[in-house]
Amino acid sequence: MNNNKKNIVINCSNLYQGGGVIVASSFIDSLSKKVYKEFNIYLLLSESVSKNIQKSNINFSKFKDVKIINNFGLSMFFFNYFKHFKEIDIVFSIFGPTFNLRQRYKHIIGLADPYIIYKDNHYLNKIADIKFKLKTKLLYFIKKKFLFNADGFIVELQRVKDELINKPGFKNKDIY
Repeated sequence: MNNNKKNIVINCSNLYQGGGVIVASSFIDSLSKKVYKEFNIYLLLSESVSKNIQKSNINFSKFKDVKIINNFGLSMFFFNYFKHFKEIDIVFSIFGPTFNLRQRYKHIIGLADPYIIYKDNHYLNKIADIKFKLKTKLLYFIKKKFLFNADGFIVELQRVKDELINKPGFKNKDIY
């Protein structure tokens, strides 16, 4: 990683099913259609994202390096980006949180988890069974601890940003 360009890792290694894989694939497709003079872009893809983007005509020559690594479950707690890329300025995880405690780079996370964003979730409060509620609340508690390690967040709607900026832990974070 060289020549005074910012080194950006696009992290999709934690996505394995559903809409997250589709969003990541679409984002990578969009990135592959542009020229970047000020950035070196590195891709860290899960096998699911890799398989999904193989179906399209993505120009991988636009990226400095592409690695395929599944980063799910307990392995997420021990994952080290520097094992794969030596000089990192920014990591953008398409969706988070990522369960990484130590970081020496700026980390931006895409946030789309309704249970983190909206405390008074109708489905969770009125419809879900007790087992689902307990599991979701425990996961929310764990995820929230790791979310606050991020330097900034990207959300899809202004109302989500407005909701987050008033929540403890998000008040002093950059939200785009």
